[in-house]
Amino acid sequence: DRTHIEPQRTEREIFEQFAAHRDLSPREREVLRFVLDGHTNAEIAAELFVSESTVKFHMRNLLRKTDCKKRSELLSLFDSFRSPQ
Repeated sequence: DRTHIEPQRTEREIFEQFAAHRDLSPREREVLRFVLDGHTNAEIAAELFVSESTVKFHMRNLLRKTDCKKRSELLSLFDSFRSPQ
């Protein structure tokens, strides 16, 4: 039925659904937001007042929980979640 139109999801809803689906912790969600905005580990560490090794720890967890091997895969995964085919 072509009269049914899916409501548009906001960026916040997309982010929250993605994070919930992968059971991300609050800190992992914070790190993910910075990653999605294109920040480096060093920049994220400075913003969150933690060491770069702490950011790397959270990145490893993010990659593990999303079954990604690298940051670019994570970005692609999020993009595909944003606009499912």
